[in-house]
Amino acid sequence: RDASEMIEIDFNRKGELVKEKLGTYAVSDEWKGENIERLIAWLCRRVRREFISQKEMSAFVGRVLARLLQKEGVSLKTLNRVRYELKEKLDAALDAIIEKAARKRFGDLEKKGMLKSNGESFIFPQEFPFGRISREPFSKCAYDKTDYLNKEEIEFIKRIDNLENVAWWVRNPKDSGFCLSGWKKARFSPDFVVNTKNGNIFLIEYKGGQLKGSEDTNYKKELGEKWAKLSGGQFQFLLAEKAKVNADVELIKKA
Repeated sequence: RDASEMIEIDFNRKGELVKEKLGTYAVSDEWKGENIERLIAWLCRRVRREFISQKEMSAFVGRVLARLLQKEGVSLKTLNRVRYELKEKLDAALDAIIEKAARKRFGDLEKKGMLKSNGESFIFPQEFPFGRISREPFSKCAYDKTDYLNKEEIEFIKRIDNLENVAWWVRNPKDSGFCLSGWKKARFSPDFVVNTKNGNIFLIEYKGGQLKGSEDTNYKKELGEKWAKLSGGQFQFLLAEKAKVNADVELIKKA
């Protein structure tokens, strides 16, 4: 005989448990499942972080499961059945907790003047291992080849390529180019690096209209502007957008 059981699991940005429907699962009355210790160990192996000890991770996962078992009334059978979904939720919760702590640490270091820009120490290699090559002809690209560009990016960088005061520019590869490290897990690699004949260097992130105002865009803008400020005016950051592309190009033209 089977019994159906509904489980709702999610975490908010603080890592606290809230509800979200995962689905209805048929659970056999005769299915014995594994004990709670083995489930905790299974989850800990799959959501581990190098900087979190096994003891701390086990305690965290144990608290979550205890909440589900005791306060939410979910059975151990069901938790075993949805362990992969639970693993995904735990991963997201841990990322949110870690990001919150990293954001605070970043702010503390910024207030103490302990952050620095190391852009001047980066040297572009002789060549990049581009995954997809753009066939567009450019006159001021620093390399014979450039990484893939979408239609809007081509239109934008062609205008930069035609500026008299631009000495060179680079399509910055995501994996092997210049990047900024902030409080989020992933590093930020701006789309373009532009150098003018006057020695003004711009980091440029181009965003289409559909990405305007997104959380990711706002983060990159904040991080890029902080980096430019730390450089003492040696570098500039520009979040270029289709809606204001004329103003963006004009800014580079005057640099």
